[in-house]
Amino acid sequence: MPQAGDSSDDFTAELDAIEDTESKSGNDEQDNKFDARSDLDTLRMVLTMPQPDAPMHEVRRALEMAQQAYTAVRSELRALKKDRAMLQAAVPARSRN
Repeated sequence: MPQAGDSSDDFTAELDAIEDTESKSGNDEQDNKFDARSDLDTLRMVLTMPQPDAPMHEVRRALEMAQQAYTAVRSELRALKKDRAMLQAAVPARSRN
């Protein structure tokens, strides 16, 4: 039976593979590359669970990172929903079908 650590290692390996693929793609858009790397780093930090015997400050830091990531995603979702509603209002009803 796979243990929790095994799936975490597999997931980390998959993230590394994605990062390597992005770095080898030859994309010259530095802003997009930086954003993707930053997003991957944030995802790694959020998904990394502290050890059961970790000090409380590490647990608090992990919780803080998860809360910040959740808040950022939630605000981005709200903005996207607002933009979608504005687009739907701008498109006539007949052309939506």
